[in-house]
Amino acid sequence: MPFHRVGPFQVVRSFWALAGLLALAPSLGQAQAAPAQPQSLTQQTGQPQRLLTVPDYVSPLGQYQKYTPAPNPDWVKANETVHQRGGWRVYSREQAPKPEGSQR
Repeated sequence: MPFHRVGPFQVVRSFWALAGLLALAPSLGQAQAAPAQPQSLTQQTGQPQRLLTVPDYVSPLGQYQKYTPAPNPDWVKANETVHQRGGWRVYSREQAPKPEGSQR
């Protein structure tokens, strides 16, 4: 059988693999242990347990209202209102409010 030389890298790799297994061994033993049973709410607080009730599901689609377009405006009345206020030229002279800090 031929003799194989073991390089330093293989020794270090084997060392770390063994160290990792030894570090995990205690935690693997704890994972298999039975978990401690928690005390019931009655034992902890001295008050009887209350069962939680789940509210009935209410779909948000139940409150959905179908889109209904706005009624058509009375264009004759709208045009008369514009005429009473001075016509379209009055509206064209209106200026938007200037933002605060504006120098113009």
